[in-house]
Amino acid sequence: PVAKLRPEKNFHWNIEQWVTEISLHSTLKEDLYVILAGMEEDGLASFQIQVTPLVIWLWIGGGFILLGGALSFLPRGRG
Repeated sequence: PVAKLRPEKNFHWNIEQWVTEISLHSTLKEDLYVILAGMEEDGLASFQIQVTPLVIWLWIGGGFILLGGALSFLPRGRG
């Protein structure tokens, strides 16, 4: 087993709608999404499973861009 994932559908009373809550397992290599697509009266469930590679590297790259932008505002010595 990779991880325990628990996707679910919850009823939100403030908007009076069912909302699907996904389960996510994220690693440096890929993200695994499990979505509860439907639930039948007899308890039969259907799931949608997606594997998206290298997503965390977008966030890491964005962090480096922010760091580089912050460093560019530091004062430089004249010389």
